[in-house]
Amino acid sequence: MLKRTQPRFPAAELHQLDFLVGECSGPATVFPPGQDPIHFIGNFSATRESCDRYLRVEFFADVPILGPESAHALMTYADECNCYKMWIFSSMREEPTILYGEFRDDVLTFVGEPSKSVWGMQRMRCSLRPVAEGVVDYCSEFWTIDGFVPYFRAQYSILPQNRTGRE
Repeated sequence: MLKRTQPRFPAAELHQLDFLVGECSGPATVFPPGQDPIHFIGNFSATRESCDRYLRVEFFADVPILGPESAHALMTYADECNCYKMWIFSSMREEPTILYGEFRDDVLTFVGEPSKSVWGMQRMRCSLRPVAEGVVDYCSEFWTIDGFVPYFRAQYSILPQNRTGRE
């Protein structure tokens, strides 16, 4: 008789991401290379699947000049690399971006390998920081020869009545 085994579900590690769970929106700015900053309202929803294996994040915004943008991300904790792992599927990229992250103090920072984007090959760094109950700062940066520079910044407010949790 075959015995089926499942990987360990990283429930404790995923609960450290509770500050992201819910539906929210907030002011955002994108800094396209060689162009003026573009301000808009970004919307996202983060939910946990019932088995505590992944946190799913959905993002949407109608960005002036650039048009509609959507992104879908999965976050988990990966024992094999002893860190968080995130896959981002974006309307701005043909292939998913894979990033690896860890907490330093209260900031969760992910760094990805170089990948192709509409602005050429880019290496992305994303930071998520709880500012207050239900408020999250998000910063996405691209690597340049001078180091990382901001590409996208937002501050999202998750209202208590919009906190979701498990599906």
